[in-house]
Amino acid sequence: MQDRYRLRKGSDFRRVYSARRRHDGALLTLYVRPNRLAHARVGFAVSTKVGGAVVRNAVKRRLREACRAWVVALPGDGVDLVVVARPEAARAGFGALTEDLVKLLSAVGAGPLEDAERVPG
Repeated sequence: MQDRYRLRKGSDFRRVYSARRRHDGALLTLYVRPNRLAHARVGFAVSTKVGGAVVRNAVKRRLREACRAWVVALPGDGVDLVVVARPEAARAGFGALTEDLVKLLSAVGAGPLEDAERVPG
């Protein structure tokens, strides 16, 4: 995923959290806030409650891959999204994480396009 589609600064994360538009799933929580850009940006928050560094990085890699296909093709105005992993995400596979993410994005109205919903494996 290109850097322009990522949230990296703490101030950006705080801005999204302060909007208080939260959607909860079984494995993930999604925070949403409109931005003034022409594209979506995504940030990932995986706390130590999920596991050690190796586990947290694995969860972040899976989430980045799940978002990579649709974030570029997302139509409409820009939106900032923060995906927060719950501790159950450590034991979930790529398919389960992607499924939960797609449900949350559909609830927000920023869901992936049909071509991007196809998940390998």
